[in-house]
Amino acid sequence: MSKTVSFKNNDRFIQIGIAIVTLRKLRGMSQEKLAEKQGVEFSKHAMQRVEERSIDLSRDDTLDRLNRGVELAAGKGSSETLVLVGRNAFVVSVKNNKVITTLSDNELQGNVFTNIDSTVIV
Repeated sequence: MSKTVSFKNNDRFIQIGIAIVTLRKLRGMSQEKLAEKQGVEFSKHAMQRVEERSIDLSRDDTLDRLNRGVELAAGKGSSETLVLVGRNAFVVSVKNNKVITTLSDNELQGNVFTNIDSTVIV
């Protein structure tokens, strides 16, 4: 089932997503390989969302903060958590150390997150 989302700067988002995909491919990296280099793993779905939503994982120590959030959730015994890093959200399976999906700041308002047992703000 496909869901169409409309953004004010849709063309710019598409350009950024294409740039991310192009750079990753120029470096000979699959989405899975890129995810493996990041500490916490990213599902294929989550990597697609990162690229589609132009979430910059290299900005403002995002990955370090995400990993720290997962560690904090694991320390409290969480299984599925929502990790808020800056203006982005990551739904993470703590027990599998894997990001399930991501949302950028312009998609957060009006969403309900279900099937999580904790939220970490880092």
